[in-house]
Amino acid sequence: MAEDGSELEQVTQDISTGAGFFSTLEKGNQVLDFVHVALQLAGVQSGQASAAEVREISSQLQQVEQSIGVVQAAEEELRNITISGQYSQAVREGREARLATVSAEDTMHSAAELALQEGCVPEPEPVTQACEGAQQMLVGVDGFSDRLREASFNTPSQVNSLAELIGGSALPGAPEHEQGIIQLGSELTSFAANQVFFTTEDSEDLQSIVAYWTSIYAEALVVVPISWALEGAGADTLQDDVEQLHEFSSAFPKLMPSAVPAGTVVDTEHGWMWPTEATGSGTWTPWSTLVGANPWQMNGHAWISEANPELSLWSRSGEEAPALPFQNWAIAGTAQINPLLEGVTTKNGQLAGEAIVEQAGMTRSSITPWYPGAADGGLEMEYQDAASGNTSFCREPTRANCYWPVLANDEVIVTSFHDVTSTYYYIQGTFKTEKFLDLEWAGLPLYGFNNAHTIFGSAPIEAIPVMLYRGVGPNECYFYPAPKQATGGSPGCA
Repeated sequence: MAEDGSELEQVTQDISTGAGFFSTLEKGNQVLDFVHVALQLAGVQSGQASAAEVREISSQLQQVEQSIGVVQAAEEELRNITISGQYSQAVREGREARLATVSAEDTMHSAAELALQEGCVPEPEPVTQACEGAQQMLVGVDGFSDRLREASFNTPSQVNSLAELIGGSALPGAPEHEQGIIQLGSELTSFAANQVFFTTEDSEDLQSIVAYWTSIYAEALVVVPISWALEGAGADTLQDDVEQLHEFSSAFPKLMPSAVPAGTVVDTEHGWMWPTEATGSGTWTPWSTLVGANPWQMNGHAWISEANPELSLWSRSGEEAPALPFQNWAIAGTAQINPLLEGVTTKNGQLAGEAIVEQAGMTRSSITPWYPGAADGGLEMEYQDAASGNTSFCREPTRANCYWPVLANDEVIVTSFHDVTSTYYYIQGTFKTEKFLDLEWAGLPLYGFNNAHTIFGSAPIEAIPVMLYRGVGPNECYFYPAPKQATGGSPGCA
C-alpha cells in the first residue's frame, strides 16, 4: 500500500544500514551529540553549537519525519482494516508513546529551524526575543519535556518496553513466542487471510509497518535522553542510561524484512518462491534432463542453465520478464506443484489452479497453455465430454471442466489444475490418450499418437509451460512467524 516503491526502498535501506538519523540505533555517541546540541540550543549548557552542527541535526530530524511520511498512510490503512484485531490492540498500547515522541521530535526540529532562521547559532549577545522563543520551545511550559512526560519515559526500562512492544520475539533475549507489532504485522499482511502466498505487495505492507514503528522508536532514542538532560541528568548518568537503551536498539536495523522481489511470490506453507510472470516454454527435452541441468537463472528472455549453458528454456512471459535476483531456480515437478495446489484455499467455486493464479498474482498468459494466434494470450482450452460429446469452452475460470497442462516429470499435469481426471499424459514430446479424440483444445482434437511434439496442427509443444521454483534460503527474511504459526516465518527472520 506504500505509494512509491522507490521511496519505501530508500527508507528501508536507511534503517537497515543505519544511514543518517538511523545511526542512532547502533551508536550511542550519535544520541549524545543530539543531546549536547539540544542543551546548547535551550541555553542550559555552556558552549556554542555551530550553525553547521545545528543544520546537520535539523537535516537528520527532517529525514526521520520524511521516513514516517512515506509509510504512515500504509500503516494507518492496515491498522484500520482490523480495528478490533491484535495488531490494532498492540498499536493502541503504544499510542501515548507514539504521539508524545512524534510531538517532541517535531518541537525539537522546529526549535532548530527557528534558531537557524533567526541567527541564534552561535547565540547572539544579547539574546534576541526570537532566540528566546526557540529556547522556550525546549524548556517552556507545554514545550518539549512536558510533551514527553505524558508517555512516562522516566527510565531506560520504560523506553525498552516500547522496543519490546515493537520487536517481540525478534529481539535478543525475548521470549520465543512474544507477540510484538512485527509479528502481529506479519499475521495481518499474510496469515490472517489464511492465504498461502506472500506477495510483493504484502511485503511492502509489512516493510511499511516495520519502518513506521522503527522510525518512532528511533525518535524516542533521541528525544527521551534530551528530556532527561533538560531535567538535570548528569553526564555520567546520561551515558549509562543511553547504554541501557542500546540493549535493544542495536538489533533494530537487522529486523527490517526484505521485499519479495517483483515478479515473484513466496509460498509460505512450503518455503518456496515462484515466478509470477515468467515460466519456461515447453520442450521435448526430457524432464529428467531439465532437472539434471538445475540450477537455472533468468536473463530476461530465457531461462539459462548454469550447469549446461547450451540448454535453455525460452521465457513464457508477455513481455521481457522482470529481473529475478537469484540464480538457483529449479524445474518444478509433481512434488512441488501438487502440494501447492493441495494447500491453496479456493473460493466462489474456484478450482485450485485458478485460486493460485489469483492469490499469487501470476500473469495468466505465462502460466496457461497457449497456441499461435490466441487472442487472449492463452486460456483458450476445451474439454470434450466423453459421454455426451459436447464441447465446453474454458474461457471462464469457474468452469469445472477446464484444465491447465503443465510439463513436469515427463508428463502433462492435468489433474493438478482442474477436477477432471486426466485421460492423457505426456512422455518426452508425445501425447498418449486412453480414449482417442476425447480431448479438444482450441476447438480442435488433441492428437497424440502420430503428432509428436504437437498439440494440434502446427502448434508446438512449447505452448505448454514449464514451471520453475526455488527454496527460500536460510538468510532470506520476508516475514516473521505469526502468533498462530510460531514455527513459520522466513528462515532468515529472527
